[in-house]
Amino acid sequence: MKFVRNWAANVRSLRTNKGCALVFLCALFVSFGAGCSVPIEWSEPFTPTSTPETVVSQDWVEVDEGIARFDARVSAGDAAARLIVWRIRPEAKLLWELATSTKEGGMPVSQWMDEDPSLLFALNAGYFHDDNLPSGWVQKQGKRFGKRSFDADRSGYVLLGEAPRILLGTTDTETIDVDAFQSYPWLIRDRKEVFTEETGQYARRTFVGVDTDGAWYVGVVPSESVTLFQLTQLLSRVPTKWRHVMNLDGGPSTGLMARVNSEEDRFDSFGSVLYTIVARRRP
Repeated sequence: MKFVRNWAANVRSLRTNKGCALVFLCALFVSFGAGCSVPIEWSEPFTPTSTPETVVSQDWVEVDEGIARFDARVSAGDAAARLIVWRIRPEAKLLWELATSTKEGGMPVSQWMDEDPSLLFALNAGYFHDDNLPSGWVQKQGKRFGKRSFDADRSGYVLLGEAPRILLGTTDTETIDVDAFQSYPWLIRDRKEVFTEETGQYARRTFVGVDTDGAWYVGVVPSESVTLFQLTQLLSRVPTKWRHVMNLDGGPSTGLMARVNSEEDRFDSFGSVLYTIVARRRP
């Protein structure tokens, strides 16, 4: 999905735009392999993953209290890719927030980290129209910038704060009191793989998840391009008991930055993004 403007700086311009709605619907159709009359252009080539026969995996490496990292090349079915996943337990005492860009057109994910040394994590967040407006429901610091919602059955709400979690798309948003946004689609929901159809649409991807014990996860496919179906299969090779996993985005906006003690990941977005998920230590 293409990010082009800072929606937080243009809240007053919220309006109904049929053309933008068509672009958004087309993006959703493309993500599932359907056709669309509005051309969608990407700035990077998407190619299938390689398919080695063996599965190579490693266990979690503890990086700090409550924070562990998994980094392995895994294969499942006809896909193989490097997965990097960070697991954050409550004892890590992090605060997760939604950060918006103050720069016209946004900025690469890396710039959030470079400009704020207090951040431990930064990764791209949900979808936007080309008119600066979020494609789904968005809330930041108690203000609801995106009031429309889409496809309640296939979407979910990513809640941040001190105890990040993921809620169903049918959740009453009046009950949400932290930074949160709507994303799409589910990869795993209630411990079941729900993305079960191949789309043929390849991309680098970021995702968030929670396990059955309530630990929070952020992850990236940093180099190979995979479909949503393939990513769902690859996640089964991560040594954890997933409860929910939600796709964030795929393509040029994909980026995840992390620095915890001596461990650092820098997988920057190819283009600018309008808002990110960030985390820092709680006071």
